[in-house]
Amino acid sequence: MRAAQPQEAYPVFWNLAEHSEYRRLQKTDPAAAQALYDANDAKNRELGIQAAAAEEKEQAIMASFRNIYDSAPPVPPDHPSVRKLGVKPYDARLYDGRWIVPMKDWEGETVGLRTIDPKSGTENLCASDASWHGSFTILGDPVSTETITIYIAFTYQDAAIIYQATGDPVMIISDPNSLYATTMIAAQEYGSFKPLYLIICPDSFSGDENSWLLLTLEVIRVADDAKRHKHGILAMLDYVAAEIRLTSLPKGMGSYGELARRHGMEAVLRSVAHTRLPGDAQ
Repeated sequence: MRAAQPQEAYPVFWNLAEHSEYRRLQKTDPAAAQALYDANDAKNRELGIQAAAAEEKEQAIMASFRNIYDSAPPVPPDHPSVRKLGVKPYDARLYDGRWIVPMKDWEGETVGLRTIDPKSGTENLCASDASWHGSFTILGDPVSTETITIYIAFTYQDAAIIYQATGDPVMIISDPNSLYATTMIAAQEYGSFKPLYLIICPDSFSGDENSWLLLTLEVIRVADDAKRHKHGILAMLDYVAAEIRLTSLPKGMGSYGELARRHGMEAVLRSVAHTRLPGDAQ
């Protein structure tokens, strides 16, 4: 009796060697080809079950973060932690003695929480391994003007200070390594139909020239064809033009909050109003 012909649809997780072997066996040993197909199909089904379980777990984790934030009370303007941290709470809420801020993906889903300890000022990100990279939160909304200016900060406290000083929206990203993904998506999201200025405001983590250079290289990755521009990095991303600039904290300042405490909000405004590239004169 003639062996059953294997199906023509190929399992999606095959590597090239397995696929080549299957095609060879189709011609020389159809039964063996069918057995190979069945084995890989079973493997794929198991992988599918594992992926579904992981997705269910991921959704449960994100739901718990949403529930924590939604059920937490807003930080009162006169709360002692406001004076301790020296920044306005904006969207922050109180949970277990800490401020919490929702970190979202580009579909608007809360995928984690940024926590701020009022006693130490330490900030941490609580999120699953699958969702934290590239998450963000934003203070304010891009305004409907001829151009859009968005500042990018690395801590909530810096973002709150910059937002208070400028009135322009400030995006807090999950970590420095997600700068490329964040700037690229921000350019697509907000810069499709009007000029977009993304002004990156790093804190003390990038205070030396080598760190500035690495940061700039990350910015250049936003575009396939990027070039130096007199005002910063001019990056062409498909049909989107985003001018990406770097700001510099004055020497000795570890954060914009520290700058504000020592020299006032006007000093913050002056700092973010002047942009630079690695090697430029201070």
